[in-house]
Amino acid sequence: MYRRASFQTRARTIDHLGRGQIADAPTAVSELWKNAYDAYASKAELHVYEGSTHIAAIIDNGCGMSTDDFLNYWLVIGTESKAGSSLDHIETFGLSLRDKQGEKGIGRLSAAFLAPMTLVVTKRMDTSYTAALIDWRFFENPYLNISDVEFPIIEFNDIVELPEAILGMFATLQSNFEWDKFEDNRRATRLAGAWDSFSELEREQGEEQTTYDKIISFNPDQVITKFHLRDWRTIMKETAETENHGTALFAISPYAELDGLISHVHQDDDVQQVKENFRQILTGFTDPFADPAIEFDYAVQIHQANCPIHAFIESESYLGIDNLKSLEHWMYGEFDDRGVFKGEVQAFGKHRGEVEVYPSSIISPLSHGKIGAFKFCIGAFEGDINSSTHTPEQHATIKEQTYLYGGISVYRDGLRVMPYGREGSDLFDIEFRRSKNAGRYFFSHRRSFGRMAFTRNGNPNLKDKAGREGLVDNQTRRTMQRIVEEFLIEVADRYFGGKSPVRKTELTEIQKRNKRQAAAAKAARKRRRKSFTQTLKVNFPMISTARIEIEKNSTQFYDALKRDDTYTLANLRIEVERLDGLKENIMLPPLPSSLGKLENQYREYRDAYAEFCAFLDDLKKQISECESKGLFGDPIEVAKHKFTSNEAKLSSQINSALKMIKGHLKTIEQKWSEEALYDRKLYRKKAIDYIGLLENVEGLPRILDMLDKEYTELREDYELKYSGIYNSLDQIVEGVDIEGAFLHADQENSELERKVTQLNSVAQLGISVEIIGHELHDLESQVGKYMHKMPSNAKKLKSYKLAYEAHRALIDRLRFLTPMRLTAYRNRIEISGSEIIEYLNDFFERIIDSNRISFTASSAFEDIKIKDLPSRIYPTFINLVNNAIYWVQRGDERKICLDFQDGKVIIADTGPGVDQDDLPRLFQLFFSRRSNGRGVGLYLCKQNLAVAHHQIRYATAEDPTVYAGANFIIEFKGVESA
Repeated sequence: MYRRASFQTRARTIDHLGRGQIADAPTAVSELWKNAYDAYASKAELHVYEGSTHIAAIIDNGCGMSTDDFLNYWLVIGTESKAGSSLDHIETFGLSLRDKQGEKGIGRLSAAFLAPMTLVVTKRMDTSYTAALIDWRFFENPYLNISDVEFPIIEFNDIVELPEAILGMFATLQSNFEWDKFEDNRRATRLAGAWDSFSELEREQGEEQTTYDKIISFNPDQVITKFHLRDWRTIMKETAETENHGTALFAISPYAELDGLISHVHQDDDVQQVKENFRQILTGFTDPFADPAIEFDYAVQIHQANCPIHAFIESESYLGIDNLKSLEHWMYGEFDDRGVFKGEVQAFGKHRGEVEVYPSSIISPLSHGKIGAFKFCIGAFEGDINSSTHTPEQHATIKEQTYLYGGISVYRDGLRVMPYGREGSDLFDIEFRRSKNAGRYFFSHRRSFGRMAFTRNGNPNLKDKAGREGLVDNQTRRTMQRIVEEFLIEVADRYFGGKSPVRKTELTEIQKRNKRQAAAAKAARKRRRKSFTQTLKVNFPMISTARIEIEKNSTQFYDALKRDDTYTLANLRIEVERLDGLKENIMLPPLPSSLGKLENQYREYRDAYAEFCAFLDDLKKQISECESKGLFGDPIEVAKHKFTSNEAKLSSQINSALKMIKGHLKTIEQKWSEEALYDRKLYRKKAIDYIGLLENVEGLPRILDMLDKEYTELREDYELKYSGIYNSLDQIVEGVDIEGAFLHADQENSELERKVTQLNSVAQLGISVEIIGHELHDLESQVGKYMHKMPSNAKKLKSYKLAYEAHRALIDRLRFLTPMRLTAYRNRIEISGSEIIEYLNDFFERIIDSNRISFTASSAFEDIKIKDLPSRIYPTFINLVNNAIYWVQRGDERKICLDFQDGKVIIADTGPGVDQDDLPRLFQLFFSRRSNGRGVGLYLCKQNLAVAHHQIRYATAEDPTVYAGANFIIEFKGVESA
């Protein structure tokens, strides 16, 4: 007897297809990011939020789904949604066409690996929002049929409605257990039996709480709030031309791997391993070497309670083509379908031109292991700094980068194929060969990085394994591996490894040069530091004594001045001259590159020396005035005394220098004796005639100034002349190779060249913006004119108002980002302090709230009015407040205040303030003390304000301040106040 039968599908099938196909949480996230990529998102992010219920959100700004799309595709397993469906005809938002990444239509089930429950929220353009609550634990029940599980789905028009609607969704979800209310008694009996059987099974297995109990006992109150929606709304608004679109998956109570990202226990090995797995898998998600660049940004951000938001992973942080070609060794090119590599090579910092590398046997296009063309690049550096053409600073930076991002990653159609590139996932057996012969097999995971890139169309046989953990081990993959492995051995033998003739001929000279330069630099640094340390040690008690003496003399001088006690004043003049002569002797030599333990002692010395000089300068000024008034006797005698004193001090200075020179190099003693003899007479020669010009007491101040002018000029000349030679001789005597030191310093100019490159990039960007600005001005006029001509009934439509507001917002944003066009726009408007505060609060609302920063403004600031370009004023305040936000998090208090006093705007914070040694460079381009600072913000503030004749500076002693931390002063031209 023949019967017909069909497969019956249990709910647990979903669990097998979801969690069963994914190796770990980072891989699950990458699968969901691939879905975002297929939906033409330009940005996808993972946010993990700490709270009473932890939440992980995978958000994007892709095309999203309508309710019909969600029901007909997302909830249908193994759907054709990746090929041939209506979802293929989706909006690309101006992005280049993308090859689909998904194959089986089950990538969305990766969400089951992240948390027991997922709230899916999605929106397609021209449709309402759709939300569905999925509890993946239903699919763990082996007794349930898949058709018996129902999940709540809702539609709504505004995202702000979602938090309140979630309670109803949870109620609907739990209605799956209200069997007594089912209309279908057979289904009710089936479900009740399934859950009873599953709970009994779990209790037999020793589970303390059954899955049924976990589901019905969950408290949904305040699970998803506006706080969790804010980041998604932000990335949607960044690209939405008319209305929002995208998809968000909120993983509720995530499992241990995701939960580990917000752990406060930093020393836990398991937590560190979790974070390292996420970093290795998700960093470099898109091909950083692709040309043109992949239009897809990704990030992982951690939101821990009472902590600043931490950008754990960002797409910009991965190494790219510029990093590769900055290495001393690299190969960059492409393999054709015969296995022949064609590309460029650089070895030991020298470009070696174009190269072709053939495999041991040419691959036939008809062979079983046929492989298509693919791109390949790899860069490396010498592990031993003495063998490297990189400077020590470059070598240290590269070593740190390759420690984080080393290895060869694999990319298909621009997205990474897991797990290649991770330590332990060595597709080309680099470390295996190196363990046999480290000299010949040059490449290493920890000091090289690169990538292999292919397309699905060009290499259809390179397929993923079921668990997304690598490529299927078939003939095509093995052929590709053989080609690359042979290539790496061949290029190492030609250029890099122990058998390389290039290494044999050039390495010895490189090592000698590096050793000589390093020794010279080390000796110079050691001498400078020794000299500085010794001088600081010797001079420290001297400056302390001198500081006390000069302050005492100042007090006595002013007392004597009040009493007209000329005798005391004359004695004090002699004492001040003595201390003035001491000034040069107690001045510290130039600072070494790093002060280390001397930092505090140096700063104490610096402050004492500054106070000493301030007292000394004041007393010298007062003494000069007394001399001008004739308080110290006959004007001619006063002038002669000044002359003799200056001459004696100069002679003493020269004799001291001469003594050092003679001690170092007797062979040139005669030359410097002659120089000294001439120099001793030079002041007399230049200044003696000034004495004869003096006719009466009225002319004395001018004569004294002329004598001091000649004295000061010669003193400075002598300082340069004599100190330069004896410092150089000192280094020669100690065996320092000055030429080697200069060569080493010349190599350090590469850092300056990098800065020049950055500056050129900024300039090029400015030129581009200038061109765009001209186009923008014309297009703005046309759009505005045609919108104005639209019929009045059209202007009443909501869509018109939204289009108009979007147009104005676009213009404002572009002008905001157009500093090079500031002078071209003449629409200066009146901007009030209250408008600036409102703008800043909107701009920084989230970061200020999340970091518990007090951001205030005085009523005096709110009342000011500035007439200028918004695109000049607002970016200035944004830069200053952004810096303040960074620094206040390193202080005991977190306060930022905007104030207006004495016609000056003050931007103040309670951070550590700016060290006085940094003040001269504070507004220089590329100067920054922030750990990841670019050093551009304050420079642009100063330059942009200067265009409109405004002034910005760090507060001086004469300026008003608000806090003891940093206080920036802006003097706006034409500012008005109430």
